[in-house]
Amino acid sequence: TMGATFILALVVGPLLNTWIGVPGLFWLTALLAAVSLLLVVFVVPAAVQDQKSHALNLWMVIASIREPGLRALDSGIFLLHMVLTATFIAVPYVLRDVLALPGAQHWQIYLGAMLLSLLGTVPLIIVSERGYSAKRLLSLAVALIVLAQILMAFFSSTLVLLVVLLAVFFSGFNFLEARFPAMISQQVDPEGRGAALGVYATAQFLGTFAGGALGGWLYGIGDAGAVFLVAGVAMALWWRQAGRACQRDAAAEQSAA
Repeated sequence: TMGATFILALVVGPLLNTWIGVPGLFWLTALLAAVSLLLVVFVVPAAVQDQKSHALNLWMVIASIREPGLRALDSGIFLLHMVLTATFIAVPYVLRDVLALPGAQHWQIYLGAMLLSLLGTVPLIIVSERGYSAKRLLSLAVALIVLAQILMAFFSSTLVLLVVLLAVFFSGFNFLEARFPAMISQQVDPEGRGAALGVYATAQFLGTFAGGALGGWLYGIGDAGAVFLVAGVAMALWWRQAGRACQRDAAAEQSAA
């Protein structure tokens, strides 16, 4: 559902901007948040009360931050969403200013790229479920993102090529988006899983914030190419940590087996 809403937002966002404008998007967000609040209060089952002390819960959070394997995944999701947000600060300007594509048509580009990316994401997921080396698959997914970003920095002036590169980007992104939480669940005992996923989610949304700020700043002092280039370099620098995370993931899988 997270992936579906993300795809839906990319497709519907430009259309909503045409119909209700940016202020309307904020009003719609407020309305959806109110509906979510009602769902949480009246629909979501009540959670079982945890009898552990607050000090113990806090210690679990601290422990998850100190764990190298979890820290690698937290930094990975931070960078992944930073890159995603920064990329989509720049891409609309490329479509409008470089490729002369009206904003009302941008959803077609995003939908096409997302559908095309399934050709890369689905095989990665299938191979992953069959027990192929997690380290190699994670490295491949990161490599796809780095490759797409570096090429977009220099070759984003052709529409077809841009769509293909966005599809390559989403092939790696969608796989990592699904794989990271599973890796956390495999590395953490059930009693500490909530704390670990809480830290992970916090890192994810901080990355979104950082990507918006960084992408806007880079585009302001440079151009879209600067945004793509920095995003590619950031993911490349994380590559080494990805290897460590994969090693811990493989160890957890062997232990579970």
